[in-house]
Order: sequence, then C-alpha cells, then structure tokens
Amino acid sequence: MPLHWRPLPVAALFIGGAAGFIYFGADTGSRRGSHRNPPSIAQGLLDENSPTDEELERRRQIYLQRHAVKDHAVRELLAGRLTLLQAAARCRDVEAAYPVPWAPHIAATDPAEGERLCRMVISMARGWMLENVAAQAAAETARLEAELEQHRDPDGTVRLPD
Repeated sequence: MPLHWRPLPVAALFIGGAAGFIYFGADTGSRRGSHRNPPSIAQGLLDENSPTDEELERRRQIYLQRHAVKDHAVRELLAGRLTLLQAAARCRDVEAAYPVPWAPHIAATDPAEGERLCRMVISMARGWMLENVAAQAAAETARLEAELEQHRDPDGTVRLPD
C-alpha cells in the first residue's frame, strides 16, 4: 500500500526543531562539567569567510542572468529556432561569461562537458514542456535524446559548436 505523504506546515517544522534543540541542548553545560554557555548556532555558522550581503546579492544576480540566458535558449530550441547543440553552446557561453567560482564545476575542457550541457538543456526543456504542454513532453524529450545521440562522435564525445 503506497504511503500518502502530506507536506507539514513550515511552522510545525520550526516548532519541532526548536523543541528538539531545547530538549537536547538545554543542559549540555552540566553534562560536560562546564558551567559556561555554549556558543549559539548562529555564531558557529557565521565566520570571517561568510559572504557579505553585497556578495550574496552579486551571486544572486549572476545566477539570475545565467538562468535567463539558459531559459531563453531552451525556448528557442523548443520553437525550432535552435538545435540542441546550439542551445547547449549558449549555455556554455553564459557559464563562461558569468562564472561561479564559489561553486563546484566541470572544467570547460572536460570531454563530458558537451554532453552535460546537452542533458541540462534536455532536462530544462522537459520541465518546460511538462508545465505547459504535458501531453507532448515525452515525445519532445525522446526527440531531443535522439538528436543528442546523432551528434555523438565515434569516441562517444559530444562536441558543441564554437
């Protein structure tokens, strides 16, 4: 019998988390033999390496710009104005133009980079199709997967246009 999960209200999660913190953390000083207060959670999370508000805003703007370009490339692909490889190349170009050095990434010279970008574009296209024209999503995803396979070199590598 399948379980039917229902989302918990956010407030319930916070109350449960706070209750657990109070219960498990209330008497830590006496159990350790120390009578001083332990540092707060916020003090432990923030340190001199934490990004400033300005840095966080800069990162947000970079992510928004990257997403806007990628989203536009996917829409152009679905409209038939770009091929899969062209859409993936646009995503590659925006990632190079707006790098995110604070996040892990694959080097642009990695042979799997072309396939990673194509699969990202296919995933974004599938998501858009499921949201807007769900009946056509499976067929369009299969078409894009077939296009990806057609562009695979004999050594298995997918090379994007410059």
